[in-house]
Amino acid sequence: MNRKKELLFYTNNNDRFTPSLKRSASKYEKIQIRQKPNIAKQSKTITDRQGLEIAYRQPNGIYNFGNTIYVAGTKSLNDAFDDLQIPFHATKFTQRYSDAEKYVANPTNNISNVVGHSLGGAVALELQKNFPHVQTTTYGSPTVSIGNEPNAQRYRNAGDPVSIMDRGAKTIGSSLNPLGAHSYKNAQYTSGNSDGWLIGKTHDTPWDPKNSIFTTPPFGQQGDFKK
Repeated sequence: MNRKKELLFYTNNNDRFTPSLKRSASKYEKIQIRQKPNIAKQSKTITDRQGLEIAYRQPNGIYNFGNTIYVAGTKSLNDAFDDLQIPFHATKFTQRYSDAEKYVANPTNNISNVVGHSLGGAVALELQKNFPHVQTTTYGSPTVSIGNEPNAQRYRNAGDPVSIMDRGAKTIGSSLNPLGAHSYKNAQYTSGNSDGWLIGKTHDTPWDPKNSIFTTPPFGQQGDFKK
């Protein structure tokens, strides 16, 4: 007969077990579905595109992965005001530069690579002037140049009005849309080469410190999990 089994419960009454309420229960009642926890994994690299995408989601526009920081471009009205300082060689007075310099100036971070887009590209090149050991990679940087610079890789898309004066930049794409031409999302390069932390099953999902939580935090390890 297809009937639900009746479960008989007992209560402890003066050290004696006596029958309690009788009820019917589904055969699935005690099944609990547990989600597999996300485990932090160490990885050697992430792409420049991945790092910049996360940087744009950070309040300060900066994302640290291993020995590399990724610096976002204009993302607020304050950034737009700071953009006006770049032609006057005053990038070091921008808020983005001030925030990025804290990462590079701290020797415990071991930052040796800076990847920047737009305003972040100008910040990267300014950091390189003040910290000669730093190597930089820029995308769509508002830079005035006639050739390559040591320890710097500069890229732009044809049709980008922001980086039109960066004659030393390598063209990696083109677009008739100025906004599309100013994008970094067609970049296929990987500039960082030191350990960072990823979360999840795949190795193409960087840890986002704002939205992700480690179930097994890499305490005491070099990387992004720092206070």
